[in-house]
Amino acid sequence: MKSFLYSAVLIMFIATLHSCSPAYVSSQPSYSEEIRPMSPSNSHVWVGGNWIYNRQTHNYNQNNGYWALPNRGKTYQQGRWNNNQKGYYWSPGKWR
Repeated sequence: MKSFLYSAVLIMFIATLHSCSPAYVSSQPSYSEEIRPMSPSNSHVWVGGNWIYNRQTHNYNQNNGYWALPNRGKTYQQGRWNNNQKGYYWSPGKWR
């Protein structure tokens, strides 16, 4: 019973690590220009859209950006495409 429990925990741990790994594609998807609505105020910053990987189609889909009020002392770092020997993958934007 103990070995079954250890095996189940190990499988769940490996599955969690696999789901967090970046999804690779052979080329960057084509970018479609976003229509930016008017800013609600001078305090808002534009948070550009991210690319979300669809595991069923094995492609990235672009999400629209939005206006946001930054947290005090934080700035938004836009997401970017990276590549290595496996292919291209998207690093999402984040507040720093």
